[in-house]
Amino acid sequence: LYFPFVETGMTNTLKVESGTFAMKGVRPTMEDEHISLDDIAEDYPQLLEHFKEPLAYYGIYDGHRGIRAAEYAAEYLHSNILEHDEFVTDTEKAIREAFIKTDDDFLDKAREQEEKWNDGCTAVVAIFLGTKLYVANCGDAEILLGRKKEDSDEFEAIELTHKHKPSDPEEKDRIKAAGGMVLAGRVGGALAVARAFGDLEFKTPFQDGDLHIGKLITADPYIACVDLIPERDLFLIVGCDGVWERMGHQDSVSFVSQHLFEEGPEITSEMLVNRAFSKKSQDNISCTIISLAWNSGEDDMEEDESGEGEADSGDVSAEDVDNDTPVVDKEETKEEANEADTKDQEDSASVDKPDSDSAVDEPQSD
Repeated sequence: LYFPFVETGMTNTLKVESGTFAMKGVRPTMEDEHISLDDIAEDYPQLLEHFKEPLAYYGIYDGHRGIRAAEYAAEYLHSNILEHDEFVTDTEKAIREAFIKTDDDFLDKAREQEEKWNDGCTAVVAIFLGTKLYVANCGDAEILLGRKKEDSDEFEAIELTHKHKPSDPEEKDRIKAAGGMVLAGRVGGALAVARAFGDLEFKTPFQDGDLHIGKLITADPYIACVDLIPERDLFLIVGCDGVWERMGHQDSVSFVSQHLFEEGPEITSEMLVNRAFSKKSQDNISCTIISLAWNSGEDDMEEDESGEGEADSGDVSAEDVDNDTPVVDKEETKEEANEADTKDQEDSASVDKPDSDSAVDEPQSD
């Protein structure tokens, strides 16, 4: 999916800053992993020959039935993407093939064990290449873009990813074609996501006419490319389903917009996770917030003409949509935000219906 833009001729540069907070929550173990690389050019300087800065990578990996798939994805997925031979020339292809390779490599490792690993994990990643943003996910982890309405202090929630649920018609048809079934919204009555890394038993065709004939679960990701709107696209929220099962999209964006510009991304991510927990999220909860700071070329040129600065260069982009959104109350303090966690009206502000399903009914021991 591609989010187009209207070219204006104005040059803009972008800086990103991130903060992450994660908690075990009510679960007995922590099975989430995350990675935040604010400057991937440190390890991959050759990318500066092809892309403008910022060059950054963020990922959250939500494990189930163990943490090993999440640990593996956190260690290898970003390098498989960034080191792909066609990352520069065909970024979407590189992302897709890196997801599949990471899954295949983990499955090979899982099969080698004396007691085969059945750990799995969902994944969601955001990759900044200048003012162009790539997002990809498999499973139910999500990314929201906080977009400021033109000529207003209001923010709207732009959903950049797509949840892969077994009950979706497309996923249900794919699962049935592989010889499986969807029961009570779960693959085989057990797994609550239709796409994920790992989950060996759902990806191993049984022999002698047994349960299924192909992969019931796939790591093939949903991918979108976004040309960010200068001065309006001001933050991303990257979160596992532990965030979203109790927090609606617009509710989350409005909450972050009230606190991010005063508190910064690290404290704001902690506040959002604590709010989800106070609303009785039943899962591990992990969230990364990325703030986007814009510097327009027009301002730089004015400074340059006065002898006080030099003009920067960057990618150009502009707006593609303009939707009405609720007014954001900027006056709420951090203390008031914590008190507001128990208010019923926050639940009614959710865009999505709460989904309290975990990835599996009962996590199995390793």
